[in-house]
Order: sequence, then structure tokens, then C-alpha cells
Amino acid sequence: MATNQKRHHPSSRTATESPVADGPAPADAAVDPTRGVPGRRPGEEAAARVALEAAETLPESPRVVRADRMPAYRLLGNLPNLPDARGQARALLEPVLGGRPAAVEERLATLRAVLDHGGPGEAAVALGVHRNTVGYRLDRIREQTGWDLNDPDLRLALGVAIRIVQSAQD
Repeated sequence: MATNQKRHHPSSRTATESPVADGPAPADAAVDPTRGVPGRRPGEEAAARVALEAAETLPESPRVVRADRMPAYRLLGNLPNLPDARGQARALLEPVLGGRPAAVEERLATLRAVLDHGGPGEAAVALGVHRNTVGYRLDRIREQTGWDLNDPDLRLALGVAIRIVQSAQD
């Protein structure tokens, strides 16, 4: 007896569903009409499912989740679980954690935007403020901390610490 089950093709997703799993397309993708049909490619489906689950552990899940970046999602998602991660992160960020909560949030958001977007111009766009505002904030942070934000090791440590502290605040 045949059942009348409807199968939804992945391309029928609505724009509001996120994140979307993505991975490298195999060479035969253009000629394979079963690609993406549930049950037909269990290996690809399993990899996509695992990538989505790993990305969901991040405080800010990316809009498109790539299976080949799964180790990065897992690493970043597990940062708060490191022994004494919050204590170490707060110790590094201590110079910018003092003051009104709104000022602390602004400093952390500015630092993260600069670290994530490469520079003050891109950070200003991401924050929705003028480039000079980001420059002024960075000058104040440098005065308070003495940090050289051109040091790649410090940039990495600050980026990790900010993510840990922000995830603890959520």
C-alpha cells in the first residue's frame, strides 16, 4: 500500500528560515535530480545536520552554515566551556569592563566590530555610526588599556574574550 507523503525540496524554504546549511557542491550536482531530496543522500544530510547543530551553539549563528566550517563552529561554540574561561576573559578585558553597563556594552561592541570587520570603516558600518565615532572610541580604549590593536595575538585573544564575556551576559 502506497502512502501519499509530500516531500519538500530544500529550495522551497522560506527566507525567514535560518540558518541554511551549505557545503561544497559535488561535480554531479547539476545532473543529479535527487540531490537534496530527503533520504537520497544520507551522508550529505547528516553532515548538514551536524553543521547546523554546531552553528546553533554560537551566540550569533551565521546566516549560511557551511559543513566545511563545522570545526570552527564547534570551537567557538565551546569557548565558554573551557576551564575558567569566563575568569580569564574578564581578567583580559578588565580595563574596559568598568563603568556604566551601557558604556561597557558600547566598548565591547566597538572592539568586537573592529576585530570582526577589519577596521574602523567597516566597523562603523556594522555599528551604524560614523567612522569618526569608532576612531574616537578606539582612542579612548587605547588610552585606558595601552593595547596595541595591531598585534595579531592580542586581537585573537580579545576576540575570544569578548565572545566569552558577551555569551555570559546573554
